[in-house]
Amino acid sequence: MDSLKVTGLSTSLGIVYWTDLLSGLLMCIMFAIQIYYLYLKNKNKKKIFREKWEYIFLIFWIYLIFISFFSIDFFKAFKASFSQIRIILFSLFIGYYFNFFTSYKKIFILWKLILTIVCLDVIYQFFNGVNFFGFPAEHYVPGVSDFSHIARLGGVFNDELVVGSFIAKLSYPLIFYMVYIFQSEKLYLKILSLVLIILFSVSIFITGERLSLIIILSAIFFSSLLILDFKKIIILVVLLSSVGLIFYEQNRFLKTRIKETIQIVVNIQSSSYGRIFQSSYEVWEKNKFIGSGLKNYNNQCVKLEDKNEHNSPFSYCSPTHSHNILLQIMSETGSVGLIIFVALYFYGKALFQLI
Repeated sequence: MDSLKVTGLSTSLGIVYWTDLLSGLLMCIMFAIQIYYLYLKNKNKKKIFREKWEYIFLIFWIYLIFISFFSIDFFKAFKASFSQIRIILFSLFIGYYFNFFTSYKKIFILWKLILTIVCLDVIYQFFNGVNFFGFPAEHYVPGVSDFSHIARLGGVFNDELVVGSFIAKLSYPLIFYMVYIFQSEKLYLKILSLVLIILFSVSIFITGERLSLIIILSAIFFSSLLILDFKKIIILVVLLSSVGLIFYEQNRFLKTRIKETIQIVVNIQSSSYGRIFQSSYEVWEKNKFIGSGLKNYNNQCVKLEDKNEHNSPFSYCSPTHSHNILLQIMSETGSVGLIIFVALYFYGKALFQLI
């Protein structure tokens, strides 16, 4: 990989972590120069934007920047909006340096390797309280805390409890691919696909992240329904349930987490999630057309009147987000943003089916 490729990859990944406006602008300028250089070298100029979703995404990105000017916290909204360009830039990087339709197996190998390392790190933290780098789990004090009391896991992300989300979102397309491989006549491929599906699923389960678990289970459910026969579905369900039960019995926090989840589902309206959902919907009602701007849900929410403030032990507003992707989009980007996002989703889904 030459210096230009290294620059492109590091820049596109670096935009995820930019800490101020200047660093973000510099990273995007570096990548723009790279794309322009590739454009000049490329004989077929139309290849820069080959898919409809790329144009829709650019419209969505420009729209997000536009609505940030109407947000309470402009800098937070603008920073979050501008940084979304990393998605299209990284896609262009992959598109230029790799032919995805012929090289996706190699990409998936690297993809699976990264996720496997992250998952093994999480499992190690589950049993030891600290991960490979010495980062402690939530509420765990080395030498003091009991193993069974280990709470949520951060893994390589340390005190940012997002590792379950990271695994779930990156493994979603891989689950379909591995379920397909599970049909292979080669035994070692069947075993490998099963091991990875179980590894990803169990790693998310032990992090205690409910939404991430729903995401990975939905991927397994739909992929199995579309690809596998009844016998293989039973094998997959039995293995997942058995391994999950073993981990469940090892940790008091997981048992408490599952009981809490059942209570939330049964009493969704009065639960903590139900109250946040209601506040998110109300934020959207106050800003139906363009929303509150990215990362500004809470700024708008705290201005609302909580009619059940004295009748509920749960906060009406989440300090960060709506805990529901559609409500999040509605409250922060409005009806216009929701329409663009839905269009982007369906074009992306159609493209994935071609793969």
